[in-house]
Amino acid sequence: MRRARAVAKRVPPVEPGAPAAMTSRRAQTRQILLDAAAALFAERGYHEVGVPDIVRAAGVSQGTFYQYFSHRRDVLVALAQLAQEASTARPPTQSADFGERLRAEIDWYLTESLRYTSLAKVWHDAAAYDQDIAGMMRRARAGRAAELGAVIRSLDASSGLDADVAATAIVAMIEEFTYRWFVEGDGPARNAADALSASRTLSELVMRALGLSRRPSGV
Repeated sequence: MRRARAVAKRVPPVEPGAPAAMTSRRAQTRQILLDAAAALFAERGYHEVGVPDIVRAAGVSQGTFYQYFSHRRDVLVALAQLAQEASTARPPTQSADFGERLRAEIDWYLTESLRYTSLAKVWHDAAAYDQDIAGMMRRARAGRAAELGAVIRSLDASSGLDADVAATAIVAMIEEFTYRWFVEGDGPARNAADALSASRTLSELVMRALGLSRRPSGV
């Protein structure tokens, strides 16, 4: 509960100002509400948190909350959208080498997943009953699979493979591993170093499956 209470200290005072300043203030207040809700959802679970809890943690009135969101579900969807935007805004990989590109992609995915570990279970559970969140997750997964499939099709070593099936299977494996390792606690992953270590193993596993491993035989 300390995290949620700490959010309230960041609420800006309401003062007269230029329109640009007010726009910035509105954006800041909206983010404070999102931060407060994120901390509470992660701590208690989505169904155990109501609007009164969120506004109390954010240090604002319920009237202020309804200027930005019509329901707590809108907050959950907004948080999911922010996470999806962050996960797709990765820097471009310059290398033409498939192994290096694969490693960079997995590094990015695991590192971003680590940032949102506390909310991942909330989103995972919400996807079972919320079509919007489920749709966002499906689109993100399909986008990753489409990109990987296009690369697999360009590889000589992939001859005979169905690139779409291979890409979908690889993306599903990495996604499921990440959820179990980071969220459910099957592994020790708690920081960026753990994520990068796991990334090396995952990328090597994929490379071997595609017949592209550069490790000596028997290693």
